[in-house]
Amino acid sequence: MDRPLTSCQPVPVITLITAAVGVLSSLSALWLSIADRRSRVRKDRLEESERACLSGRQEARDRERAETALAGAVDARLMSRSPGGAAGWLVAVANDGALAITDVLVRYSGAAMADPFDLQAGSRGKVEVTTAAAPPRLAELAVEFTDAGGRRWQRRLAGGLHLATLSAAGEYEWGPARLPVAPEPGVWAAPPIGGHGPRLRLPAALALLAVACLVVLLVRH
Repeated sequence: MDRPLTSCQPVPVITLITAAVGVLSSLSALWLSIADRRSRVRKDRLEESERACLSGRQEARDRERAETALAGAVDARLMSRSPGGAAGWLVAVANDGALAITDVLVRYSGAAMADPFDLQAGSRGKVEVTTAAAPPRLAELAVEFTDAGGRRWQRRLAGGLHLATLSAAGEYEWGPARLPVAPEPGVWAAPPIGGHGPRLRLPAALALLAVACLVVLLVRH
């Protein structure tokens, strides 16, 4: 027995719209899920990097404090032998630390004023400054010494405690002044990783694609 012929019925427009909206919603949800996951992973990596950086800076500050603690106990001042300095000038060096310092050298305009000497803990030393200037210029006065840890320092009477490094030529090079460590400024918030661009552009493209498909289906039916 022959089957009756059936004609192809057009798909209702509401069905097409519902299907297109469902597909668009699924694709958008999938994309947002992927974008959120990527953003979280990158944010976690950034936070981990920031923690490591902060930890490294804290270790550097602690190391600098420990190094400076020994040298910071050494003080140097300019003194006059008599009122007005008529009888000459002296540089008084005081080691108020708990450990000795060695190879103490007083310099004026780069020239050594005396042979190097050592200072035990709690002791004092004085060196006469030979200069025609009255009084000697503080900016040209400095005391060099080696702490108990073997580090070479320079204390400038005008202010500043400097750690030395030995150059390839075998000469001391003085680093920046070691000052009290100031509190860290506020940490600037990092901008959102990736921004909102990718989340908005792809769903918009999907929406346009869905609309185009609907238009094509409506034209064909």
